[in-house]
Amino acid sequence: MASRVRGWRLDRNLTQEELAHLAGIDRSTLQRLESANWEVKLSTVSRIAHALGISMVVLLG
Repeated sequence: MASRVRGWRLDRNLTQEELAHLAGIDRSTLQRLESANWEVKLSTVSRIAHALGISMVVLLG
């Protein structure tokens, strides 16, 4: 999932800071998720998907 979040973020030309702000999460949370060093809560996945304008199903692949 880490590479999918990063890929979608980059496709949208967003920085980690910008996506974290849009998703209402800390940048450090997004950074850990993208580096695959953290187990993410479903609610966080939902917020990130919403901020990217995609469904959780698409984000999770």
